Amino acid sequence: MQSMDRILCAVDFSEGAPLVLKQALNLAALSGGNVEVVHVCNVPPYFGPELMVWVDAGSTPLSQVAEEAARARLAALLAELTPEERARTTTSIEFGPPADALLRVAKDRESNLIVMGTHGRTGLGHVMLGSVAERVVRSSHCPVLVVRP
Repeated sequence: MQSMDRILCAVDFSEGAPLVLKQALNLAALSGGNVEVVHVCNVPPYFGPELMVWVDAGSTPLSQVAEEAARARLAALLAELTPEERARTTTSIEFGPPADALLRVAKDRESNLIVMGTHGRTGLGHVMLGSVAERVVRSSHCPVLVVRP
């Protein structure tokens, strides 16, 4: 059986994100591994990450605003962890279409498991919005654990 010591945990800051992170951390504890908690910022292509937005007294690139907000939310998510759990985690912020970015990071980091949540959309919602989890499961080089809220 393949080792599960390099776990990639994708979080979208939805209501189920803490559960997804706890699942990843439980598996890491069992395998003696670590968890990289990653959030993907998906700036819509019609805006572009170089778009300048007004924040406080000046303009800032949209990508910087998104990254700063994501870092703050990651810090809040990790603040709920025990010191032992935090010691097992690293974090990263990525940009691009979520499924593509997660697959790239998992391959680059040689992850042996991806843990992620799903919203469980069906019907028209699934057709219109697609499923990041489904795309990751279909294309991943390693196993994927999908956690439902």
